[in-house]
Amino acid sequence: MTETGPDPLAAEPVVIDLGFVGHSTVLLGVGGDRILTDPFLRPRLGPLERHGPLPDSSALGDIDVVLISHGHPDHFDRESLAAIAGRPVVVVPRGMGAAARRWTRADVVEMTAGERQRFGDVSIEAVPARHWVTPGSARARPQGYVVDAGPRIWFAGDTGPLPPGLHPPGPIDVALLPVWTWGPHRGPGHLGPRSAAELLAKVDA
Repeated sequence: MTETGPDPLAAEPVVIDLGFVGHSTVLLGVGGDRILTDPFLRPRLGPLERHGPLPDSSALGDIDVVLISHGHPDHFDRESLAAIAGRPVVVVPRGMGAAARRWTRADVVEMTAGERQRFGDVSIEAVPARHWVTPGSARARPQGYVVDAGPRIWFAGDTGPLPPGLHPPGPIDVALLPVWTWGPHRGPGHLGPRSAAELLAKVDA
């Protein structure tokens, strides 16, 4: 019997590291890139109070890309953006660029659902979300993102149920879906545990 060694042409598997920071903030380690979603690193905002330890922004390390899904203050927070280490690219929905540039010295990239750009080792596509724009917040359509490094990660931002025509392009390997738990009513533009599971079941895996 002849034994052969590993195929030198075989691709190395891409390792995905996921760290839940709280609320809609997740730290993704994908390939050689560190991506932070909707950073909210403060103890409270109005009636919202963090239940759990306050994240240590220095422990997050240098961030390469920040993904902002929409302009609500618990997802687009000036103090939290200022606390991020490194010089990340901040990706925002089109229409939020001017506000983001006032708040950070980082490079700001505006995207619209359907657009795709390359950042380091990953490709990022903006995808639709169903949420609302609050008076006084940045006038930009909420959206999610698909991070593609071989494995595909869908960060949905804030969204309600999506009709089939707005589902993110598959296949999706990891889905980061919001489940609303504040108060007795979700209101429009949010998912509960059941509707999140139903949405996930309809997305190509």
